Amino acid sequence: MNYHTKKKNVYENLSEQEYKEMFELCDEYREFLDEGKTERECVEKSIKMAELHGFKNINSVKQLKAGDKVYKINRNKKIFYLRLSAVKILKTV
Repeated sequence: MNYHTKKKNVYENLSEQEYKEMFELCDEYREFLDEGKTERECVEKSIKMAELHGFKNINSVKQLKAGDKVYKINRNKKIFYLRLSAVKILKTV
C-alpha cells in the first residue's frame, strides 16, 4: 500500500484563462483593501462599485419594483445591498 499520496493543488487544474481571472480578482481585492483603510473609506469605494453595477441609493428611488437593485448606507460605516424579487414589496426604510 502506498500511504504517501501527493497532495493535489487547485492551481494544477486551472486553465490559463481561469488562472488569469483569479489573479485579476486578487489584484482588484488588494486595490480595494489599499483604498479602504477605514470602514468609511470601504463604504465610499463600495458605493462606486455598486453604482457601476446598476445599484441605486434606496433614498433616491421613488418606487421599488421587482428587479430593482438598491443599497442603503448605515451611519457611513455599513452598506446593505438588495436585489428585489417578484414578491410583494413594502417600503419600510
